Amino acid sequence: MVSDDALRMIAASVEPDDLPGDLPEVAEVVGVVDALRLARKVGCGRIYLRRWTDDRSKWSHELANIVEIIGEDKARRLADWFGGAHIDIPRCDSFWRAWRNKCIREARGMRQIDLARMHGLSERQIRTIQKGATDLEPTLFDDL
Repeated sequence: MVSDDALRMIAASVEPDDLPGDLPEVAEVVGVVDALRLARKVGCGRIYLRRWTDDRSKWSHELANIVEIIGEDKARRLADWFGGAHIDIPRCDSFWRAWRNKCIREARGMRQIDLARMHGLSERQIRTIQKGATDLEPTLFDDL
């Protein structure tokens, strides 16, 4: 799972239109960070949204989860925007992995152990990801 720190780093470097599925429209309503929070928590699926009601006993399970993830005010905006429709949240594994690896490669000056803890990986995995970036760069022995 993507950590909160990694999620904020991803959100800082991504535009809403870069997100998969219905997430660009969700990001326009509640912001990129909260759209990514929904994608992280929901994972993959379709969320049906009914019109907003202040009566919590009438909230669907999905709406209660959305409120827990992004807060009541943003959930209300989302329900008002999509009320009566659905949101498709695709499986974002390749999206998460690509952005996580990009953040790891661009994290200059951070220790591998800190990156590993931040992203929930081993130091060896961090080295492999960072090495993947340097494989494209010329080395001293390229001319041989």
